[in-house]
Amino acid sequence: MEKRLVLSFVLSFLVLYLWAMMAPKTPESPETAASLNATETTTDQPAEIEDISAAATSAIEPAEVTPTEYFHIENDQLEITFANVGGGLVHIQLKEYDEPLPVDHIGGFQEYSQRVFQVARQEPRLLEFRLTDEDFSVSRIYSLDEEGYTLHVTDKVTNHGEMSKDVRLDIIGFTLNMRDGPKGHHPNKPKVSGPAASRDRGLNEYAVNSAKGIKRKNNAYKFGPKDEKTEEGSVTWLAFRNRYYATIVKPEFETTGYSQRVIEEQVLQLHLNSTPYKLSPVESRDYNYTVFIGPERTELLKEYGGDFDKIKRYYKFGLFDAIAKLIGGLMKVLYGFIPNWGVCIILISIVIYYSMYPLTAKGMASMKRMQALQPKIQQLKERYEDNPQKLNQEMLELYRREKINPLGGCLPMLFQMPVFIGLYQVLWRNVDFKGAHFLWIKDLSQPDRLFTLDFSLPVIGTDINLLPILMIIIMAVQQRFSAKNMTAADPVQQQQQKMMMTVMPLLLGFIFYKFASGLTLYFTMFYIFSTITQWKISKEPKVTNA
Repeated sequence: MEKRLVLSFVLSFLVLYLWAMMAPKTPESPETAASLNATETTTDQPAEIEDISAAATSAIEPAEVTPTEYFHIENDQLEITFANVGGGLVHIQLKEYDEPLPVDHIGGFQEYSQRVFQVARQEPRLLEFRLTDEDFSVSRIYSLDEEGYTLHVTDKVTNHGEMSKDVRLDIIGFTLNMRDGPKGHHPNKPKVSGPAASRDRGLNEYAVNSAKGIKRKNNAYKFGPKDEKTEEGSVTWLAFRNRYYATIVKPEFETTGYSQRVIEEQVLQLHLNSTPYKLSPVESRDYNYTVFIGPERTELLKEYGGDFDKIKRYYKFGLFDAIAKLIGGLMKVLYGFIPNWGVCIILISIVIYYSMYPLTAKGMASMKRMQALQPKIQQLKERYEDNPQKLNQEMLELYRREKINPLGGCLPMLFQMPVFIGLYQVLWRNVDFKGAHFLWIKDLSQPDRLFTLDFSLPVIGTDINLLPILMIIIMAVQQRFSAKNMTAADPVQQQQQKMMMTVMPLLLGFIFYKFASGLTLYFTMFYIFSTITQWKISKEPKVTNA
């Protein structure tokens, strides 16, 4: 009875799986990125005014190559690495998850990005770089809170010359560095253990919250001309998110727009625009940023205000996104009572399956009545084999007479699909599953991996994952009950039923074999409930039509 439901789930999973692997980038109108210091500035006293960008450039003289040095600050949640070249952030490590993030060079000025800074102050959670040239002093101060995921950045420009300066700086928001290996997360440092940030490429997304709303770009792994653009309007924050984590950069100074620049195929830089200003002698100007670097938890993001929580989105389509957030909230409530995510997944599977059961039962009843009509339908097909138009008329009359809707078995299933689609993303992207144990499962965000072989098997590799194997067995049993409940009308249908009994379990097992065990656990429970339902139906008397 539930064969169509299972088939619809399989097809939906295939679509979601292929979309995650091959989804194209979200199209955006290509625009040429504008350079912020390309226009010469004019003042009322040109003989006494200098451009800071010109001063920074002219101060660079041929010299001996200075080796790059690295410095660290950390708290219990974050370890952040900086380089003396540019005084910039070059690597972020989430310590509790052992994950690197592909965001670097937060803040700073393009004009000074290749200059060598000196360390002026260093503490466990604070680092200050300083650079002084003929006319300006530039300091970069980074500090972490004692606990949590907040990085504070202050870039200070001081005019220590004797003349006023017309300051027109090219402000870096952050850089997305999606390359793997030494050139990726940290130059001249061994590759960090664990998967690269580009692992789930379809889930990589950068976003800008500006006066024009939030603009997003998914599948942010490779960049091209369409990623080059300039937008006007104040900027609330710039952000990057992947499957589990987010980096949100909030400028605490006035901005007038932003620009996106492709540095390399896998490197994109977001810049902030600000109004040029004059800097009098001894005067300073601060550029402050509040930066969130951490897991994408709604309650955590809401603590920051500034619409930080709006970075979290499961789907572009509002209905799916709302359902996903509702399911995610329900799981949080369940976890408050039973602090085990494996048990919560089982409970949510019970809640969803049996809340949807009235629709499922209605569809199954309709299909059962349709099955009882198969002999009469077959007679009509034989009688009007050469007259398709008459056949359709007679079949419609038969449905009317028996008060059966031929789509009655499909429509209830169609209504369940938004729930299924929303649930998929919740289980796939829940950061709380990272490292969560359940029975033999060591990490609900990874395949359950019962044990590892010393050799590789075709398709499955070296890891023996128990849950997908259990799913295959359970689904095979379900298919047998389903076959008993649906009598095939002709040899062709009988052959199709036999093929479905073999192919469907194997296909689903193949799809789920590399999936996160939390997701596989849910659907294993779903097929257990479906099998119980099919067993109950097999005990009911056959439906007959007059």
